[in-house]
Amino acid sequence: MLDAMELTGRSDRHIVILPGFGCGVHKAAIDPFIEMRRAAAQDGIDLCACSAFRSFDDQRRIWNAKYRGERPLYLPDGTIVPHATL
Repeated sequence: MLDAMELTGRSDRHIVILPGFGCGVHKAAIDPFIEMRRAAAQDGIDLCACSAFRSFDDQRRIWNAKYRGERPLYLPDGTIVPHATL
């Protein structure tokens, strides 16, 4: 079970680097991901990790950049939302 520091991204003690991808994931996810990737490969699918752990500071930086209009905002369908319309 995650404690408050881990849950909010203020600690990464539960995070390890996913071999071959260089991104941080929960340590309990490593073996299941590797097994799922092997199974996918048998079906001709190259399964990759595309998102991973972000620290509180990283997430705050992203949020603040979006708030200031320095990063785009997207709708679920990928459409960019002009900051001026908010």
